[in-house]
Amino acid sequence: MHKTTKKTSVGFAENLLTLEKNQIAMIILRFLLIAFNVAIISFLIYRMVDVIRRPLEKSKKAMILTGGALLLLAPLGIFLGFFAASPQYFLVYPVAIFIFLYLTKQLSIR
Repeated sequence: MHKTTKKTSVGFAENLLTLEKNQIAMIILRFLLIAFNVAIISFLIYRMVDVIRRPLEKSKKAMILTGGALLLLAPLGIFLGFFAASPQYFLVYPVAIFIFLYLTKQLSIR
């Protein structure tokens, strides 16, 4: 005998109601992390464009743009699978972004 199973279509709202509290918390944390990363990367690009427009020595400008490009390519490398995301990456990358933005800010003050 062939049994048929009845498939029910469950909507997004019904799925959301069945999630546990810790799952909802993780969804919110992931959303906030993505939003934070978008803001930081946008500001990084803004600072790089600002450096391009400023009258600086070519060597300083090249160093800043190379560093900024590497910082922009690091998450893309993880996303495309060139290298794995490690705990060291998650510790070093935010510090590198902060130092880069701090140094570009210091150059714009002078």
